[in-house]
Amino acid sequence: MKKRGFVILIGVLLLLLPSALSLSLIGMKLSPIIYEPGKVIVNTYSINGANAKVEVAVGGDLTEYISLSEVINGEFTMTIQFPDTFIDPGTYSFSLSAREIAEDSSGGVTSLIGVSKVFMVEVYSHDKALEASLGAADVNENSTVPFTVQLRSRTYSDIDSVKADIIIYNHTNQSVGRVKTNERALKALQSGELRASFNTTGLPAGDYAAAAVIYFDGKQQPAETQFKIGALDVFLLNYTSVLEQGFRDFVITVANGWGDGLENVYAKVFINGQELLQTPSISLPAWGEGELKGIVKVDLAPGKYPGEIGLFFEGESKQENIVLTVIESPKKEQDIIFYLIVAAVIVIIILVNILFLVLLKKKQDRKLAADIRDNKSKAKRTQDVKEKQKTKRDEL
Repeated sequence: MKKRGFVILIGVLLLLLPSALSLSLIGMKLSPIIYEPGKVIVNTYSINGANAKVEVAVGGDLTEYISLSEVINGEFTMTIQFPDTFIDPGTYSFSLSAREIAEDSSGGVTSLIGVSKVFMVEVYSHDKALEASLGAADVNENSTVPFTVQLRSRTYSDIDSVKADIIIYNHTNQSVGRVKTNERALKALQSGELRASFNTTGLPAGDYAAAAVIYFDGKQQPAETQFKIGALDVFLLNYTSVLEQGFRDFVITVANGWGDGLENVYAKVFINGQELLQTPSISLPAWGEGELKGIVKVDLAPGKYPGEIGLFFEGESKQENIVLTVIESPKKEQDIIFYLIVAAVIVIIILVNILFLVLLKKKQDRKLAADIRDNKSKAKRTQDVKEKQKTKRDEL
């Protein structure tokens, strides 16, 4: 019992060991840091989980511009002071570490546990540079598509002029329209956006693409996006195409091709002009998918049958041609297996009963034989007693 308690105690200590020996640095997130001449960054950190004196240090790039305060009550400050001049462009990194230290028996210093954080510093150039992305919203037919070009300056120089030219393409990659954004300036290392609108009147519903060329101070940069023009429509995506004879589940997967939600969406299934199923109605979110479900009774012989699925939504309806394959129900095979199992169980029960009866008969025979032997033994003992008594009377 004592040994078991000792093992449990060791297990608990092992479970607690990782948390007891963990050290963490908590402070405001800084990385990535954008280098700016003369920029000063001050950040305070807390040290958690320390059980001894903690030493903090920095290593890597740009450490000549970084200083650390003394650790007091588990807290310290890191100060980054970039010089007033530009340094070479590129990506730099440095680490901030904290570690427990303790003196050993010889007077030396031993490191116990530690933790570190890595910081990235991005240094840009004076050359004009820009990050840009193009966005567009999905709309319904005969609506206006709003385009937005997000801009982020990646230079220490101001950009005097930024504008974009956007071309719209249909699903066959044919140009169907063109728009221009507004023009603006962009300060060094700042963000901004350009806007444009495109009228979709006369364009059919479907998938479209837009390609933009962003022009800025004699340079250019591409950006692309996709968007949809929606119609009041529901699309058939999938359906249960193979059915076994008997009662079976039938599932129809549909998609909303409209930029607004649809209510009271349901379906009917027909084979040879006869209605096989009407599903309960569901709601579909904008551009969303859903499943229409029901149970059908299939009395048809095995084979392929042409059919239709009727989709009903918002007072509208459409028909989709389908092919259903009916296969024979495996019920007969299942019945044969079931009857074989039942027969086997009955045979086993009969055999068990016969074995029980045989064992019972043997037990009864053994008991009867024992009773006979006992009776004979008693009779013999009685006879012996009588003979002894007679012998005594004769002697008297």
